[in-house]
Amino acid sequence: MLPFAYYKRQTKSMESLYQNSIRNLLAYYFQLIEHQKNANFSIYDESYQITLYRQEQKIVQAFKLPEKIKIYLFLYNRARVLATDKLKVDKLYYELSLIAEEQNTQKLLSDTLNIQNAQNNEIDPFDFLPDLSVSANSYTLYIYNEILLKKREPEEVICQEFQLLKKLDCLTDIYLLCFDSNYLENPIYHELKASGLQFLTDYLEWFHLEFQF
Repeated sequence: MLPFAYYKRQTKSMESLYQNSIRNLLAYYFQLIEHQKNANFSIYDESYQITLYRQEQKIVQAFKLPEKIKIYLFLYNRARVLATDKLKVDKLYYELSLIAEEQNTQKLLSDTLNIQNAQNNEIDPFDFLPDLSVSANSYTLYIYNEILLKKREPEEVICQEFQLLKKLDCLTDIYLLCFDSNYLENPIYHELKASGLQFLTDYLEWFHLEFQF
């Protein structure tokens, strides 16, 4: 298996490519907006409107924004305002990134409230975890049952751990460590620890003791 650091480097490279692809989406969108200045342009051109909408949809989805009318209106109106700006792509990318960040913050607050509710009412994790877009598996169930319910760790801490798990996409690596009796010497374990997972060591100790691996 390739070391976890390799995947981290690959992820950074992919993030850079992804950002460039979004900028290309914005650049083409500005071309479509610019097309409206043509003398023969008609607002009733159905083909143009479909192309414009599909491009807007790609941009909204690329930023992981909700597909709401106000988001589409913001995109269209800002693009028209910035159309003659030399830095139009960078500026619109920045503004949409801020909106996406704000949406993320609201999602985190919502997730935190959901975790608090689950802690207070001991909701079935198989009903609760999917609401956070978190898979129900040995590690996440351990966090829920042992850390959240028994140790009563703050919901913000639990939320951060779940968010990091989704970002790292490392549940398979954690699963494999469960069956490595020398996991403390495994470089993947050290990479994951360095990434900030707070409950990994406790979990692996619990798992190896519980199942005697």
